[in-house]
Amino acid sequence: MMEWFFAHYLRSMRDASDPRIDLIHADMSRLPNSTVIAGELDPLLSEDEMLVTHLRDEGIKTYYAFYAGVTHDFFGMGDVVSEASDAQDVVASALREAFALPLF
Repeated sequence: MMEWFFAHYLRSMRDASDPRIDLIHADMSRLPNSTVIAGELDPLLSEDEMLVTHLRDEGIKTYYAFYAGVTHDFFGMGDVVSEASDAQDVVASALREAFALPLF
């Protein structure tokens, strides 16, 4: 199914190697601290895990929050999925912390 999404998202398969798309092979060494939110029932779960590993290998402090039993799009479902509210709190906290730090 991901092939279908890529065929409708990319101009051509050459775009798949663009570092804005292929994050697993991109240079992440200059990124700030990162937060990755993952749901158990997400077709991109293995990519989430590879991204976290890549970020950490690049020396980026990375917080990984895994939510069991939720789907790819759970994050925006705070009114009906309690894990979404928790994930939103995690991200809000990370953003508050990030904006309190100098950028350079």
